[in-house]
Amino acid sequence: MTDLFTSNLDPHLQIFLGLAGLMATWGTILYSVNRLLIKKCMGSLDCKRTDASGKSLGCSKLDIAILQVEKDLPLQYMRKEDFIRFEVGINYKLDKLRDLVEQALKEA
Repeated sequence: MTDLFTSNLDPHLQIFLGLAGLMATWGTILYSVNRLLIKKCMGSLDCKRTDASGKSLGCSKLDIAILQVEKDLPLQYMRKEDFIRFEVGINYKLDKLRDLVEQALKEA
């Protein structure tokens, strides 16, 4: 029994049509998978959307946490810098005290 659509076609044309159909099917599958992935990714970005008044929708806790870190970061950096400066001063004084003790032990 012969197929009605391919009985009178050239074999090369049959192969071409088969490959074209396969490519169209594969492209449709890739397109739908990409759309699903994009929808999933865009769902996680909903917190960046704002309403007409400019108020953030759904990310207020995250925004507050980020602003708190930005506010505290310079203070913590300066504290670290001050601590290093203070430690260097203490180490200098301890070294000077050690030198005085060594000098006193040599004289005695």
